[in-house]
Formats: sequence, structure tokens, C-alpha cells
Amino acid sequence: MENADLETLRETIRNGILGAVNEYYNGRRTKRYAQTEELVKQILVRIDNREDVRDFQRACRPVVKRTEVLSSAPDFDEESVVGVVEATLINEDETAYQPEKCYHALEAVDDAGTRLQAGGQNMALVPYVTQLLDETEDISERDRSRLVSAVVQEYERRAGNKRKSDAGGVLETALNAVFDAFDVPVTGTPRHFGDFEIDNLLKTDQATIGFSCNYAVHASTADAASTYARTYSWHGSGGDRNTRNPSC
Repeated sequence: MENADLETLRETIRNGILGAVNEYYNGRRTKRYAQTEELVKQILVRIDNREDVRDFQRACRPVVKRTEVLSSAPDFDEESVVGVVEATLINEDETAYQPEKCYHALEAVDDAGTRLQAGGQNMALVPYVTQLLDETEDISERDRSRLVSAVVQEYERRAGNKRKSDAGGVLETALNAVFDAFDVPVTGTPRHFGDFEIDNLLKTDQATIGFSCNYAVHASTADAASTYARTYSWHGSGGDRNTRNPSC
């Protein structure tokens, strides 16, 4: 659309953005569509010439690219998690697992996961930042710095959120690997007690012991758990070193 007039370009932007959002759901106009309409208005009011269109394109490309880059970063998969657990639990002769190393195994998984994800996510971004600098040699140094800074900050925000969302699942996988190592007969299926989720249950004649893996033990979680005082719960919290609050 290199030869298109400005109004056609503005309409293309409008249709492109709004076309990605459902306007109606169950016969009602969605709140998200109304919010997207407002976003489109804020964008179009800033587009007065073709240079503004080029700036808008330049701002959109990193948004798409950030998703691609984050998707290419390494994940801490189940095989890796189980490997760390087993390596921590096994004794020097490699003949038996050591019960006293159970909590150390969970810590080792947390540390290894943080190193792999945070380091891998950052390394995945480096080639794109280099590419971005090469592609923006035609703009001022100040604008290049602002663009790169915005890209890196938003990428780290999204990467951090991904690490938080993955942390509970990683810890749950590690805990299940510990149970498997010692043949602990847990249920292996989650259950909800009100707002409180239990990832695994161990039922005995004396008590039912619940295991819940969370990124952090919030006050609301503790309140929900206290409602079911006859169920003992073990909370494991994992995630970034700067924000986690492990407890058991």
C-alpha cells in the first residue's frame, strides 16, 4: 500500500486492529471491543501524515517480534525437572534415594529453573535487539534508545509474568517426582476446597494431607486453607528469587 492515500492507510489500521477482536458475544457487544475502539481512536488521532504511519509500523513490529522471541526461549520441561530431582535425591553410591534431601531437591529445581528461564529468555532477546539497532539507523540516537528501552522493558515484563505462571507447575512436577521416588501413594489429581486448590492428596487412617504448590502463599490462600483445618497442607512456593516466599 505504498501509494495509498493517508485516509486509506488510516482505515487499514482501524480495520486491522478491530478485525482481530470479536465485537459481539452471545448477542451482546463486548467490553473488549469497546476498549479496542478507544485504543484505535487514540492511535488515529496521532496519525497526520505518512511519516506517522511509518512510525506506527515501527512500533508494531517489536510487539509481534517479542512474542516470537519469548516463544523461542527455553522451557524448563518435565524431563529436566525430574532429572534435577533425581540427581539431588540419589546418594553417592547411586543406590538409593535420600529422604532428607527432599526439600533440597525442590530448592534445586527452583534454582535451576530460574537460571534456565531467566538466562535463556534474556539470551533469546539479544539477537533481536541487535537487529532492531540495525533497522533503526535512520532515526536519532535518542529515539533509538527510547525504542530499545521500551522493547526490553516490555519483554522483561512479559517474561517475568511467564516465569511466575510457570513456577507453580514446575514445583508441582518436582514434588510429584519426589513422591514417585519414594513410592508415596498420592492421588495425583487436584481438588478444590472452596477457593483453595490442593494439587495432591495423601490419605491415611489418621489424616488427609494436602500438598499445594503456589508461586506465593497469599493471605487469601491461607484464609481459605484455614477453613478446612482438618486437612493438613504443605505449601511450596517457587519462582523468582526476588519475589518468592517459600514456606512449608
